[in-house]
Amino acid sequence: MVLKKGDEDAGAVLIVLTDRSGGTGVLREDGNGWSRVDATNPADVNAYLERQKKYDPDLWIIELEMRDVSQPIERTLGSRRLDLDEEA
Repeated sequence: MVLKKGDEDAGAVLIVLTDRSGGTGVLREDGNGWSRVDATNPADVNAYLERQKKYDPDLWIIELEMRDVSQPIERTLGSRRLDLDEEA
């Protein structure tokens, strides 16, 4: 689900991960793929998202519900850079 729609041509993308047991996490683009943000409880996640919204008004925030947020989904996601995806 899209939690915040940003600019179509600019802005970072954050992925909020949630699971049915209440687990949370955030992934951010790191230039070559995705990395986890050090925010694992809902209060820390919300605080991080609010800071990022102030810093980048073009920010996209997408939420994914998964079975277990501790699983390394960031290893399976592609990037927005076509040249990186083609090398994989």
